[in-house]
Amino acid sequence: MKITEDRFKGVIIELPDEEIDDQFEEILKKNLAEWKAAGKRGVWFHVPNRANKAVAHLLQNGFEYHHAKKGKVVLLGWLPEDDTNNVPEYPYTGIGVGGLLINSNNQVLMVKEKYAFSDFYKLPGGHVDKGEDLHTAAIREVKEETGIDATFKGIVQFRHFHDMPLEGHFCSDIYFIVLLEPADESQTIRIQRKR
Repeated sequence: MKITEDRFKGVIIELPDEEIDDQFEEILKKNLAEWKAAGKRGVWFHVPNRANKAVAHLLQNGFEYHHAKKGKVVLLGWLPEDDTNNVPEYPYTGIGVGGLLINSNNQVLMVKEKYAFSDFYKLPGGHVDKGEDLHTAAIREVKEETGIDATFKGIVQFRHFHDMPLEGHFCSDIYFIVLLEPADESQTIRIQRKR
């Protein structure tokens, strides 16, 4: 297993993507005692799918689920008994964008959804991908939904909404309206993605 320290006096353990051996719990208890004596605080275990039997041992030793990603789960153990655990929850906010594309005639590009809310017009837009900038996401969404190439002008507005049912779980949502203009006024709208 790979062990590193973080800047908050914590320990990060990355288990290999293989089954754990029978000595895991014994080694865990020994390490926890050493880390506690050394004044370590949060202990993070990154457990890949094939090492999933480690989860039961970690839960029995005071760890709690923090988050899961494709292929692994991350558990957190808090060692200090006299210090409050202020580790933030895993990010719980989705980010979305709407592309407000206005041409030189002050016409606004709008679309209709194929399924949800199909009776209403809306701005082309959607979810911001991991590592994607807001303006890049808005330009991408407009291109995907209409075939129009656009250029970024600015952020017009945003709103923050809580308990939004998003992809099977409830989370907060921040939605940005991004002002765009057509890269070329002679473009023709093409529906490239039916939603």
